[in-house]
Amino acid sequence: MQFTFGIITNNNINNVNIIINSIEELHIPNYEVIVVGTNIDLKRKNTTSIPFNETIYPGWITKKKNIITKEAKYENIVYMHDYIILDKNWYIGFLKYGNTFDVVINPIQNLNGSRFRDWILNINFLHGMKLMNGQRNTPIINAPDEWIQVNENVVKKYNINLNNQTHYLSYDDDGKNWQKYIYISGSYWVAKKYVMEEFPLNENLLHGQGEDVVWVQSLRNKYVISCNKESTSKLLKGK
Repeated sequence: MQFTFGIITNNNINNVNIIINSIEELHIPNYEVIVVGTNIDLKRKNTTSIPFNETIYPGWITKKKNIITKEAKYENIVYMHDYIILDKNWYIGFLKYGNTFDVVINPIQNLNGSRFRDWILNINFLHGMKLMNGQRNTPIINAPDEWIQVNENVVKKYNINLNNQTHYLSYDDDGKNWQKYIYISGSYWVAKKYVMEEFPLNENLLHGQGEDVVWVQSLRNKYVISCNKESTSKLLKGK
């Protein structure tokens, strides 16, 4: 399997080098690293640095990630913020999982070993969420007209607590019953290049404006979101 690792950063050189170290330690035969950020000029193996002007729009991470998609030469693209590192068995886990997927999430561990927002449902999706950006109160961009409403049978059958913001799925759950409700944190995911070319990040949205929500809602009716429990990533900082 071949991978493009796309790292976005605001010039955190130390973290970026730690992340690249974790990638190199996987000994992947064919891979590349693309780093998009301010004043980045890394002299690392298989690494391309792409400078980015942060003053245009602070937090324009959608643009950064779309640059990674455009520049990637491999079909499997890993999107990473500069606080995610890969476990030593990450690549072996993907070889075991296989190359047949559209969008895939892996277990993500907090600093204390607990689960970060990885293979989860967003309770707001069950309620037919609408985005609130400033004065805007409209349905999520490019989402289908049929809005998800709470399905009491689903809620009771699977013991979903609607008072929680998220609902963690078992890593053994194939996700087939949950495609409408799955949420992927923008911190980290893996996707095929053809998916990201068809459904790029919405560059009208900045960090913290629900850009990851918009993205996952836009693609969920066409492509399958799955979980590879064999490959783990970890946070470099508390979140």
